[in-house]
Amino acid sequence: MLDIAVSYNNIGSAYEIKGDYQKAIEFYQKALKLKIKELGEDHADVATTFNNLGLVYDCMGMYDQAIKYQALALEIRERKLDSKHPDLATSFNNLGSAYFSKKMYDEALVNYKKALEIRLKTLHEDHPDLATSYNNIGAVYYTKGSYDRAIEYYKKDLKMSMLRLGPDHPSIAISYNNIGSAFDSKGMYKEALENYNKSVKILMKRVPKRHPDLAAVYKNLGFIYQKLSNFKEAIMYYSQALDI
Repeated sequence: MLDIAVSYNNIGSAYEIKGDYQKAIEFYQKALKLKIKELGEDHADVATTFNNLGLVYDCMGMYDQAIKYQALALEIRERKLDSKHPDLATSFNNLGSAYFSKKMYDEALVNYKKALEIRLKTLHEDHPDLATSYNNIGAVYYTKGSYDRAIEYYKKDLKMSMLRLGPDHPSIAISYNNIGSAFDSKGMYKEALENYNKSVKILMKRVPKRHPDLAAVYKNLGFIYQKLSNFKEAIMYYSQALDI
């Protein structure tokens, strides 16, 4: 029976990757039913399937369902796993993401910080999950309008990502863009331009000319130059974004 549950889970995962979320849920639910029957409702493997369901519901925009299943996964993992277990950090992070999607930013921040607390104790400084936590917390602060805190965490994400990926990876460009957006929101246009230009420089070297990330940064540069009443530069960057 457990082998069948694993197969159902794998099929669900394939449908999830394909973007067929209804079929993914169908097979994850089949896996869940078998796992509960064979292992009981309080097993770590059951938590994994709850987590998978939560992720799919988040992708579907069904945030109450996402929160429900992520909370169920977390409850099991808190009972069954060591307090420093990476799966526990994952549950806090994913529950935080579901709350963020539902615009419940205070709840998102609490869970993201719990994930970060575990990861700081257990992971090497260049581990990608650490960078993810810093970025997620930065995004919450940015959305809440706490731009100084957003910059603080976005810069930590940048530092961690640099250690792992080097200075010219497209993910580094995204970090620079995020920092630029926070400076932009603070009205610190010089610092925003500096970071947007670093982002563009990397993306022009590392992604196709019609990549959506490049278009996004061109738009941001256009916004900055428009605010600075440099309409010639603004039109140039808006046009470059439009061409993509």
